[in-house]
Amino acid sequence: NSYSGLDWAPVPFTTSQNYTSPETLLAQIATARQLNQKLVLAMTGGAHSNYITNGVFDLAKWTARMDQYKTPEIKSAVAAGVADGTIIGNSVMDEPEYHSWGGVMTKPMIDRMAEYAKAIFPTLPVGVNHGPNGYYLWRPQERYHVVDYVVNQYNWWVTSGDVSTWRDKVLAQARLDGVTPAFSLNVINGGVQDKD
Repeated sequence: NSYSGLDWAPVPFTTSQNYTSPETLLAQIATARQLNQKLVLAMTGGAHSNYITNGVFDLAKWTARMDQYKTPEIKSAVAAGVADGTIIGNSVMDEPEYHSWGGVMTKPMIDRMAEYAKAIFPTLPVGVNHGPNGYYLWRPQERYHVVDYVVNQYNWWVTSGDVSTWRDKVLAQARLDGVTPAFSLNVINGGVQDKD
């Protein structure tokens, strides 16, 4: 519920992926460590409009955001968080297949972003989040070479509930790309939508 505390459900979460800001990252890491939580960071998260110029993705805006994390304190805290297992990754892009990026996103572009992030945080695994219409359907002939992992979100409407086929297609693409796949579920759209 904040960078200094958690809201607890009947069964507590053990990992979260959150938008991260340079101003709050140190507190977020310290709190997660204290509460035995794992973090997937989103250093360049937030609205797509933060990274758009003239209707297309602007790599210069993205790198300027990453540059805000280049402080000795943040670098040290992230390295320590990776070393003790508090931080398990950093997502450099959310849903690259989404049309609002202006059609310029490619796997080689995301690899460039991953390479840039790894130059700042060499021990931090870097990944990308794909939405329900993403990953195995998006640029399947291209390959990731720098990205470490991909998160794949399941929505019922993509496969009419055939989650096994979806999983198998994700795993096959991950083998081609040489990345570790992770799975997520859209809690609202993971099942049959109740439009009434």
